[in-house]
Amino acid sequence: MLSGAEEAVFDEIDALITSKENGRGIKDLYAAVREISISPMCLSAAKDILGVKGSVFIVTGFPVVLDDGSVVGETDGALGTARLVYGLSILGKYCYVITDQVYSKPISDLLNAIGVISNISVIKKREKVKKELSRLLKDYRPDAIIAIELPGRGYDNRYRDMNGRDITPYVVPLDQIIDIAKGEDIRTIGIGDGGNEAGMGWIMDAVKRVVKNGEAIASKVKTDQLVVGSTSNWGAYGLLAALGNLANKPLLCNSDTEERLFTAASGLVDGKLKVKAPSVDGFSKEESTEMIKKLIALIHYDELACED
Repeated sequence: MLSGAEEAVFDEIDALITSKENGRGIKDLYAAVREISISPMCLSAAKDILGVKGSVFIVTGFPVVLDDGSVVGETDGALGTARLVYGLSILGKYCYVITDQVYSKPISDLLNAIGVISNISVIKKREKVKKELSRLLKDYRPDAIIAIELPGRGYDNRYRDMNGRDITPYVVPLDQIIDIAKGEDIRTIGIGDGGNEAGMGWIMDAVKRVVKNGEAIASKVKTDQLVVGSTSNWGAYGLLAALGNLANKPLLCNSDTEERLFTAASGLVDGKLKVKAPSVDGFSKEESTEMIKKLIALIHYDELACED
């Protein structure tokens, strides 16, 4: 058991990744998580992952529907996925990424940019989702599933973006993996930033209360643990910082990695601005880089420690 002083570091990690107001009431959403969670949220999630002996599934892919009806991927969630695969590989955890066709090439490009290898399963057809997910769980038998920036169905089983727009026809319902996992004794972690992501069922009432369009968009999909951040990427970074602090390993590597990731993500859009830009939900590349630096300093690792 951690002492109060030791646990305080994890409170600081939580505070840091929720420190930038994202226009969705992130501080209120975090407060709602802490009303339920006994420990700091990143610590609780990290303990679950640290106990994994087998593989980890990382599921992501929130479609951005542009005004002309075209569908593209966004920077949020994608960069976080790449860093999760990288950090967990240092811990000896094998990661298997599950996504849709929109994100297949961007995720592959990001993994190549950060120098890690992971199987990527691309599920294309909505009508075959449950069968494919069940097969993957049976074949690979993961001990944990991380859903990051993954659409979570709402009260009426529809999917909506932050503006309340119904995007169900564009979503491959990968959040069904959370339901399947409940009967398989597989731990699940949700990472989100706005309320319409898988996992936010933890705090559905808070989403309805504080987030714009919350009544319409709030996801009812509940995971075992929930991490919220000003962006979902930052939620992933906070989880890695917590894991690194528990395992005494520099899982975030260094802030220069963020530059490589943004370069590799040039085909993705800022999900809030809906334009191709080196930013995430309106936060600049520089702000993301600064977040990495602050987390590394907080857990007392040299930025280049992982390269020695």
